[in-house]
Amino acid sequence: FFRLMSVVWYALGLLLVTLVGRVSSLKGKAKVRKLLIDAEAQAVEGECRLPNEQNEAHHWLTEGSRLHKAGELTDAKACFVSALQANPKSEVAWAHLGALYQKSGDESRAQTLFAEAKGLAGHVCTRHVHVWHFLGPFPIGKMEQDGDPVAARGGIQNVPVGVGSYHSEYGRNGRVGWTTFKGDHKGSVNFQFPQVNWNELVQSLGGMAVLEFQGWAVGDWMVTTDGTYLVSCKGVHTVLVDDQHLVTDLYARDHPAAISLTAGAHKVYVKVRSKAQGSFTCEFNKAGKAPVKLLPPLFTPDIVDAQLLGGFISLPTLNQAGTWLHRVQLFIINSDRFDAVAPHDEDAPDLDEADDDGNGHDFLIAKLQWKSWGDHVQPCDMAPGQLLPLHLKVRVKGPGSCPALLQVGVSVDGTVISNVQQSFTLRCRSLATQSFQFTFLDHDGAIGHAAAIAPLLPASSSHLKVLSTNSGERVQKSAELCSSSKYCWNRKWPVIMTLHGTGVKATAQADAYKYKQDKQGDYTFGVEGAWVLAPSRHGAHNWEGVGRHTAIAALVHLHYSTQHLTSLPANKRRVLFSGHSMGGHGAWHQACHESDRAIGVSPLASWIKKEHYGDSNLLFKMDTANSHIDGALKGLLESSITENDNDLLIPNLGGMPILMRIGAQDRTVHPWDGRRMLRLLRDFNASAEVELKEVQGKEHWWWDTMQPNDGGVVNDPDLRKFYTKHLKTKSLPLPASFTLATINPAANSQRGGIRILQQRVPYRMSTIDASIVFADDNQWEIHMKTANVQQLQLYQHPGLPPTELVQLRVDGQVLVAPPQGFFNASVTILRMGAAEWSVAINAMGHRQPLTWGPMRQVFTRPFVVVMPDPHRVPSNASAYTDAATYIANAHFMAYDSHVRIVQDHVVLSNVSKWHDFNFVVLGGPMHNRLAASIHLKSLHSVDAAELEGPAAGVQWSHDASSIRIGPCNYSGAGTALLALVPSGRGSQVALLVAGIDKPGLKTALHLGIPTIPPMTRAPYTNMLPDYVVTEEVLFEAKGLGGFRAAGYWGHNWQWNSQTSYESC
Repeated sequence: FFRLMSVVWYALGLLLVTLVGRVSSLKGKAKVRKLLIDAEAQAVEGECRLPNEQNEAHHWLTEGSRLHKAGELTDAKACFVSALQANPKSEVAWAHLGALYQKSGDESRAQTLFAEAKGLAGHVCTRHVHVWHFLGPFPIGKMEQDGDPVAARGGIQNVPVGVGSYHSEYGRNGRVGWTTFKGDHKGSVNFQFPQVNWNELVQSLGGMAVLEFQGWAVGDWMVTTDGTYLVSCKGVHTVLVDDQHLVTDLYARDHPAAISLTAGAHKVYVKVRSKAQGSFTCEFNKAGKAPVKLLPPLFTPDIVDAQLLGGFISLPTLNQAGTWLHRVQLFIINSDRFDAVAPHDEDAPDLDEADDDGNGHDFLIAKLQWKSWGDHVQPCDMAPGQLLPLHLKVRVKGPGSCPALLQVGVSVDGTVISNVQQSFTLRCRSLATQSFQFTFLDHDGAIGHAAAIAPLLPASSSHLKVLSTNSGERVQKSAELCSSSKYCWNRKWPVIMTLHGTGVKATAQADAYKYKQDKQGDYTFGVEGAWVLAPSRHGAHNWEGVGRHTAIAALVHLHYSTQHLTSLPANKRRVLFSGHSMGGHGAWHQACHESDRAIGVSPLASWIKKEHYGDSNLLFKMDTANSHIDGALKGLLESSITENDNDLLIPNLGGMPILMRIGAQDRTVHPWDGRRMLRLLRDFNASAEVELKEVQGKEHWWWDTMQPNDGGVVNDPDLRKFYTKHLKTKSLPLPASFTLATINPAANSQRGGIRILQQRVPYRMSTIDASIVFADDNQWEIHMKTANVQQLQLYQHPGLPPTELVQLRVDGQVLVAPPQGFFNASVTILRMGAAEWSVAINAMGHRQPLTWGPMRQVFTRPFVVVMPDPHRVPSNASAYTDAATYIANAHFMAYDSHVRIVQDHVVLSNVSKWHDFNFVVLGGPMHNRLAASIHLKSLHSVDAAELEGPAAGVQWSHDASSIRIGPCNYSGAGTALLALVPSGRGSQVALLVAGIDKPGLKTALHLGIPTIPPMTRAPYTNMLPDYVVTEEVLFEAKGLGGFRAAGYWGHNWQWNSQTSYESC
């Protein structure tokens, strides 16, 4: 006992000595710190003037920062010394002083002060901002481009932090001010406003939209050495550091942003956007010594019976070098299991352009996936701070254990970067019994992924279900399987495309298609006689836009890869669309837009359109823009997203079998939407077989409908019966009389082999009521009645009679087939005047579905951001580089997009290399040579004579100091332009992002900054028509209400008075 006590007392004594030493050390440091502050105070020559009530450290820091920025360094120094006198432990104030001395050339003094800052922070930079000054809350809407009330007072960077009050509907007597919020030791900060009675607002104003608020959080961050730093802010999509916008880690995927900074203190501005309360977490670190940071893959393909059906792998790669990097490329590190596939070094399937079936995209996607994929895995140049997913295509070259280890490294300009690599494993799966995940090159050059399950077959033939690279063996087995099946048609198997809901992974969606035949047995995965395909794409697309195109790209890849490697080829033309929740909306969306693929639709727990689904995407409810936008502009902007309204396109579902299902007690998606679709379908007689089933006792999701493990919400006996009945259908459902409805020709495919190519008035509803009429001599013709149709085209639809179509009747006018026939790709039906129609050969016009708008169409194929050569615009070089990096990184953050940044001379030096790409062009013709080339019409086929005069599209003044569109000229300070323009041959388009001055460029960038977390869309993809013009002061304060012009171009890229809005 005594020995034990002596040990304890000894330990306590040591601890006491340590504590006394520590206290003495701290006291010593405090004395040294005070001496330094006293010395600085005695040396102060300037004066820092603030009102008496502003005597806290952050007040002095704010005023000092303002003076420093204005070049009044002597007075700024006085402010920083006053801040240290108020708070000697302010590492930010020490860093401010250090930066002042460094700027004046006193490096020794600067380093002394930086060392003090570093000692207080415990790191070369502030790891976390512990005090945030918040201004707000203010109201805001759901759109990307809503106004900022602080902009009316000069903007957040120009108002004094912590001082003053501002007008807001949330404040008592209509005013709010600054509030201080403290972050925790992990950098997390929560924003709550107990002074706001949120419940009263909801009850009194009748909706949840009033909970949406915005505000600004401002903090100070210091770094003690020049270099590149990593910013990781979770829960927000954008952070402003001084004047640079950074895309941050909204979805908490450990994707940091990189920024180059000089030693000193820096302001961090965060736009807080949430409901009733908000939070985010920020952490700051010095970047590593390697020029790049390689991050883990977001998903990987499975090895399926020793094969990869796709083999694409994508690793996000961050340029943290602070400068441009060239020829950055991934490679496989010593593997006897895998090797990299070089372009043109693989056995690819035969692509049949005639198999495109007239929808325009299938062949382009297949060509991208199988012929020109090498353009997207080649070495890439990377801008400073760019986060780019680099691509690699791999194949299995030998046997090995499972899961299989794959190690990937990176090289820069031919030099391997040591100690920068990622190791991960690939699963091994059996085609006969399991789902598998495959990867593919998506429509826009990103790497997509999907899960699939092969068709369930009778036990007697299951031994034939194998992958094979031997074409003869595949054909023999395919014929044997198909001849004995009631589902197979033309040696191809139908597909159930099932779209997942929010937060559900592709593999989980596919594996939901399971059931047990008896309680004791194993699960049976898949559907009898059909492929199950569950595509996926990261982001808030709702299976519209990028999501819809990804789903079709997955279908095209499944079609060709199974044809090339299996005896069970999938049929991309016979698809039963299904999905749950958000995926149920996607099922409606696919069926309405791809109706000539659909053999049936089964939307589960579906909603019709996002804008009417709860408060998810309310339009113009509590927006600040509401007070500034008139009805004409509002209607024009809304028309840019009307193509996503499934209820407007119900006529396209004529004759299609539809089974809707939802839990009777579902309160995530109420049965209301299903009931409405049922009424509309029945009222318009749009479908001969449509049913809604509300499953009693069930909510949003369930596994057991009538008995345990019976297939549940997506695959129970009721649904399997529906699948079986309609998967057997050999022809697509097409009644003798049907209707095609189109709002945007770029978004809709065809119905009954008819496709609308051009509208008389763009972006207004167009319809064709068609009837198949047989004559006594067994000949047949199509009678059409059109509304708002300018040009259309016909394709051979499987539901049409197999004999030759001799003539058409269009609006009562008889048209006789040309020698090529009506179903030839060069033949279109064109309206020549108010009522006259004619058969035209090779008269496709300048704008066709692939070049139609709105401006988000530029992102439907691979695209690059083109910035000016920095050497030609030295005063604006950093602004253009930062803007290009922000746009590219924001598209990656939102949708995992692969966006390269190139300089204008790179494109112009080899134009043919970029003919498969669309462009986002930064800067007007005075700065960007590609913009000048487009302006002079030397890169595209539109005749200059057709675009001269007041009806032309965008017209720049000779010195690019003003823009003319239609009857209006725009030359105000900060004028910004976004415009979709033709950029090359055929289907190539560009989005021009420009300003007539530097504030105008900044405003054009701000037009693309998202508003909504967590459902954040990519820049320039929502509520924007073909073009908009605004000004800095107008847009920042009024949002959409600050637009000076907006509209859609005509058929030849000309200004169109019927589809435009202007204020001049």
